[in-house]
Amino acid sequence: MASVIMTLAVAALAGCSFQEEEKVWEISGGIFGTSYHINVVLPDDNAKLKLLAQGIQSELEQVDNAMSTWKQDSELSRLNHQTDQMEWTVLSAPLFEVIQRAQEISAQTDGAFDATIGPVVNLWGFGPEARPEHTPSDEELQRMLSVTGWEFLELDQEAL
Repeated sequence: MASVIMTLAVAALAGCSFQEEEKVWEISGGIFGTSYHINVVLPDDNAKLKLLAQGIQSELEQVDNAMSTWKQDSELSRLNHQTDQMEWTVLSAPLFEVIQRAQEISAQTDGAFDATIGPVVNLWGFGPEARPEHTPSDEELQRMLSVTGWEFLELDQEAL
């Protein structure tokens, strides 16, 4: 009888875990004009969860502040609205890396992807500028296409 009880006790303890029980937590917030929801599995530790949530929000805000086309004061918006597009501009390392990768994709797709297409996107009303009241004319489209083209964008890796 004692061996049966001992066997049951060992079997019961074998199923027990002495580690903290983990839970599924949702971290959510607003950024980029929309919202995000992230599910993570963590021990029941509110301090760690809060620290993770703050870190995620902070990283997303850095990306938004650097690369948003909707924020007029973002690094990318300031670059796009320079009056002299022939002037060299120093970029942050993250923005430089994203533009460099965009250029690689443009080359690989023979221009099917073109990160410089913003003026045309805005003309059709899909960008941060006001919605158009009419369909763009062929002349308007040609004028906007004349100021775009991934192959005209130059990056200077040495200046980084």
